[in-house]
Amino acid sequence: MEQFNPLSDLDRALVAAHRSPSGLPELCRQLTQGKLFMLIPHHPEFEENDQFELVNGMQVPFVIQPEAKGGEVVLIFSSQERAQEGMHRGKVPPGTYRIVSMAAIQAMEVLGKVGLRALVNKSCAMPQLILPPELMRDIASGKVFHSSNVNSREMEEVNLRLLDPADYPTDLIQPAFEILRKHRQFRAAWIFTQPPTTTESTARRCYHFILLMDPLDDAVYNDFNLVLAGSHGPEVEVYHSPIDESDPVYVAKFFRRAHPFYVAADFAQPTES
Repeated sequence: MEQFNPLSDLDRALVAAHRSPSGLPELCRQLTQGKLFMLIPHHPEFEENDQFELVNGMQVPFVIQPEAKGGEVVLIFSSQERAQEGMHRGKVPPGTYRIVSMAAIQAMEVLGKVGLRALVNKSCAMPQLILPPELMRDIASGKVFHSSNVNSREMEEVNLRLLDPADYPTDLIQPAFEILRKHRQFRAAWIFTQPPTTTESTARRCYHFILLMDPLDDAVYNDFNLVLAGSHGPEVEVYHSPIDESDPVYVAKFFRRAHPFYVAADFAQPTES
């Protein structure tokens, strides 16, 4: 009978991110805390508490496995118990690998520089997740918490067209709705289509989110950006713009011209008078 391993905060963040991109901001925060666990080939000369140092230029010492679709992944685990579980469920013969730990933020930096993807909690009972190297680099540098892969543009500069609800891109709307509902600062949100930004991107679908926040919170706004960036592929362009929450007349006119796809339950829509 398998031993039950309770979920850690990182485990819960992994499950949430696997379920929806709206869990990505919390996962990134968790990946800067505590330790991560990797596998290295077993060496009889290593004692239980021995340490080894990573030196620039040395080969990656951690276990790397091929993917079914090509490429390779580094195996990482959220805890020592998950690593043991993964090896047990994966039927790894005893004595094949040794479990080693590293500060999570350092692991993100090292693995991000390697340029390989990381597979988290392989063969465990909980969902496994792939971390691309560019995300790990951005987590390590802190860039993921202060910038976005989603473009912010002034909406006066573009020609926007309101979407019919039947045409909403559910892969974008669902995670956007989840992150909007999570933070009280978001009061309402609209989604539009817009012309492609370049002649090279004419085949792409282009969407533009308009957000009403009160107050405007950079950290929360970046969470929304991060969720959108993780919700679409290269065939889609996504942009966003805030509207001025301090001008109730303008906000009221915006409500009259376009119906939002999200409105906070406690939001009192302003009037134009």
